[in-house]
Amino acid sequence: MRAGQKYVYLVEGQDEKSIIRMLISEYKCIKPGKIHVINVVQEKINKARAATWGDNVYICCVFDTDVRDPGQLLANRNFLLSLSNIRDVILIPQVLNLEDELVRASMVRNAKEITKSSTDAEYKHALIKIDNLKRLFDAAEFDFSKFWVTEPRGNFENIDNESSKIRL
Repeated sequence: MRAGQKYVYLVEGQDEKSIIRMLISEYKCIKPGKIHVINVVQEKINKARAATWGDNVYICCVFDTDVRDPGQLLANRNFLLSLSNIRDVILIPQVLNLEDELVRASMVRNAKEITKSSTDAEYKHALIKIDNLKRLFDAAEFDFSKFWVTEPRGNFENIDNESSKIRL
């Protein structure tokens, strides 16, 4: 990473934030950066928020594709690209969602198996609260080379998966 470059990850929820943090700090497989919980498929990003990220920023939008309309996502991308402090907007679709990505990238049939949770709520809570998340992912034989590599279909089929831009 060149001097002065900053990466900002915009993720849908706290569970994605925990996983991104783990991928940065423990697996060291993606470029380091700050992580903000903003659902770029549903929320409009404004200039004031974008200004807080500083200059020479690469925005990495991590989003689920199990929704109908990518309109707000595309509007956010175009808006961010129009700002002078943003160098690029990197789109990383989770096809269909985070849980599907985890199943494809590990040896579990259901993402809840990673945390040994019985409900979706327990699973999400565990992802957020567990200190050594990497240990659980290693036990599930998580393979980052299979994570974020699927190209989206349906309403998101014209959106390229650009995760290769942040991989180390």
